[in-house]
Amino acid sequence: MKNVRGTVQADILKEDQAQNTCIFSTNFAMRMMGDIQENFTSNDVRNFYSVSISGYHIAEAGANPISQVAFTLANGFTLIEYYLARGLRIDDFAHNLVSFSVTAWIRNMRL
Repeated sequence: MKNVRGTVQADILKEDQAQNTCIFSTNFAMRMMGDIQENFTSNDVRNFYSVSISGYHIAEAGANPISQVAFTLANGFTLIEYYLARGLRIDDFAHNLVSFSVTAWIRNMRL
């Protein structure tokens, strides 16, 4: 796994909010995302992102730019809080999260 690169496309919160394409309950999907992150943490997986926190689909579903940023940030914070509640340390999993668009939004908004 040390040479494998990629991203798990399993952002259940975005799926619930924007696409309504969930085949699992939110609770089950959050547990699955937590299990993936725990596996990445315990096996020191560094080149594979456990989730891509995205606002693109939220915008495509009709959200204005402010709502898009707000939902995307809230989703990211929710995932972080969930991982912390599972006993993971922020320094062990923060590098496995990715959200390129949020970084750009924050820079543009000067937050």
